[in-house]
Amino acid sequence: MKAFIDFTDVQVGQSGKLTEAAWVIPLSLEPGVHSLTVYQDNGILQSKRSVARAVKIRPLQLPAPSVVFLPDGGIKFSGTGLSDAMVDINILDGPGGTEPVSVKVVGGNWETTALDWRPGEYQLSARQRISDNSGGWIDSLPLLFTLNKELQPVREVTDDGEYRPTFSGEGVDRATVSLFAGAEIATPVVVRNRQWSTQALESWGPTNKRKISIRQELDGSEGWLEYEVSILPREPGIDVPPEDGLNPVFSGTCWPGAVVNISFSDSNHSFTATVLGETWTFCRPTPFTDGLPCTIEATQTVVGLTSEPGSLTFKVYRERLKPAIRTPLPEQETDSDLTVTGDFGMAGASMRLWDLQDGKHLGDPVVLGQDGPWSVRLTGLAIKTWFITAQQTLNDRASPDSEVRQFDVVVMPPEFVRPLPGGDLTRTAVLSGTGRRDGLVTVWRRGLDEPLLRDVQIGVDGTWEASVVLEVGDEILWATQTFEGETSKPSLDVPCRVVPVAPTPESPTPEEFLGATVTVSGFGVPGDLITLKRGECVLGTAPVLDDASWSIPATLELPDGAVTLSVMASKGEYHSVPSEWECQVRLFLPQFIYPGPGLWVSPLVAVTGLGKPGIGTLLSWYSADVVLAGPITVTDAGWTASPTEPLHSGAQWCRFRQISDIGAPMSDDAESGRFDVRVDSPDNA
Repeated sequence: MKAFIDFTDVQVGQSGKLTEAAWVIPLSLEPGVHSLTVYQDNGILQSKRSVARAVKIRPLQLPAPSVVFLPDGGIKFSGTGLSDAMVDINILDGPGGTEPVSVKVVGGNWETTALDWRPGEYQLSARQRISDNSGGWIDSLPLLFTLNKELQPVREVTDDGEYRPTFSGEGVDRATVSLFAGAEIATPVVVRNRQWSTQALESWGPTNKRKISIRQELDGSEGWLEYEVSILPREPGIDVPPEDGLNPVFSGTCWPGAVVNISFSDSNHSFTATVLGETWTFCRPTPFTDGLPCTIEATQTVVGLTSEPGSLTFKVYRERLKPAIRTPLPEQETDSDLTVTGDFGMAGASMRLWDLQDGKHLGDPVVLGQDGPWSVRLTGLAIKTWFITAQQTLNDRASPDSEVRQFDVVVMPPEFVRPLPGGDLTRTAVLSGTGRRDGLVTVWRRGLDEPLLRDVQIGVDGTWEASVVLEVGDEILWATQTFEGETSKPSLDVPCRVVPVAPTPESPTPEEFLGATVTVSGFGVPGDLITLKRGECVLGTAPVLDDASWSIPATLELPDGAVTLSVMASKGEYHSVPSEWECQVRLFLPQFIYPGPGLWVSPLVAVTGLGKPGIGTLLSWYSADVVLAGPITVTDAGWTASPTEPLHSGAQWCRFRQISDIGAPMSDDAESGRFDVRVDSPDNA
């Protein structure tokens, strides 16, 4: 017997040789509906085909599926099957639950998920089915198997990191979640909408890898999860530091026993604070910059864990010192123009004075260049009693006001510039000094009832001066000044001496070269005594005659060269300032050999003599500006010179002067003896 698909020639099976009427044909067909026909063949003859008959071929029984219990409580079934077949899983017995959705086999694989199955033992049936193409299905034989569903542990567990932590996660609805660390550590909570949350019974504080157990229990089934908790220390608290002072003490809160580390934005260094209980403190040894914003950061380390940094931006300032006014002294009398001085200034600060009566500033602010003493100049203050304070401002921060200083502005006595106490004046002198602008000065002399000077005008620059004529001797002067009808107290006494004026010599002049003898003369006040000195050595004295002239002859001795001479006028014990001048003294004298005294010589006589090696000049006897011959070389053997122009007939003299090789004078003028010039002299024979 042979079997075919419908009436086609596709053979799908064949029986063995028949030994009886019954026959069996093994078939190899795909699952589904097939139309089959058969005929018999004895090797010689074939029968007609049979009537076609439809046959339904079942899919194979499903292989045992893979079962995965999902964290959310679901169960995932998966396996292999006939492509395009539908797979059904049915609950035959169990705690209850919704059967998973039937799924189609794609590419030989299938997968479906069951949700909300209660824990317990389930009897399940799995089968695959294919369409019979007429609205029905062809089912495989069922695969029967047993499934034991245990309650899964909670999942997606988190904690909020607070010192008293709150734990949250996902679980199975209606299940009870409990947390343990030996004992129960949180209130049990029921899962709703797959979510649960519970807070620890007490504060844990910073925690490093603490292990807890989380149990999920439902209908007598349990699921356990181990969970590790780490809680970072919180940022330490930072208090706002005091603003006054560049080395403030910082403080804040922390966990007891924490290690608190401090850093600042203006430094690369870090520091460890002092911790006492729940408080930390720290004072940096290096001062901060006045008024410059700076940020402090603080972390704390507990149980090996370091917190996030806490930070605070702050400004600190040097303590604004309270100024102290030193002058004017309390209730002191002072001029309208004065300088207020004080202490405790701060470098860079602006110092200002304040008029308490009128409630306004006085003068211009002064920026201080250094710490300590300070001064502010005031001008034009009204004549009255004043009450002032001082205040300094640095980087827009003001100091406390100083103590109030009271003083009186009055017309002050004028001051002397010339003479100063103990100073000297000449007979005709100019007195001068300082005082209030536009005031009038009156000068008095002890022993006189009338002023020496009256109503001397003080200039706009605050100075005054006037000429007086005095007698030589000791004097005591004082002065007052008057301004707007107010007259000052007398000034301090100014003791002084009136002395002769310093004499000025008329001859010789400083440009002249001096020899061994010199006569110094000039003019002075009759009756004064003039003293001539070389250094400390007195060369001579002479009185000033009635015609005001004086004359002192003197002899100069070695050493020569640059010499300082001075003359001084005296009247008893009162002496003038010396008048000094420097002059050149040349004491070396060349010698004349020829012509000797009384000789007759020609107009172009050859004059000879001795001297020091150098250069010489033969001069006229009546004027050093008239050169007879020169320059003349002087050697150790002497010198010889003839006039460049014939000498006049008659009695003659001449002089000889030497200079060095570099032109410096080196001798006094040597003078020859008298000789006679005649045309018929022996020199012409």
